[in-house]
Amino acid sequence: MANNRLKLTQTNVQRLIRAHDGTKKVRHWDTEVPKLFLAITPKGSAAYKLQIVKPDGSKTDAKLI
Repeated sequence: MANNRLKLTQTNVQRLIRAHDGTKKVRHWDTEVPKLFLAITPKGSAAYKLQIVKPDGSKTDAKLI
């Protein structure tokens, strides 16, 4: 996770989507907003998501619309 951290600006997001190799799902974490990341699927779809920690300690992702 640490090597996939950068500021999620419009320019950086467009560059990440273009450079995606399509072999697996990846997460690129934002450096300024904790738990915010850009998820890119193998087919190239991208979505902003938040990682949420539930009271029992389990984690889930919420897609931002």
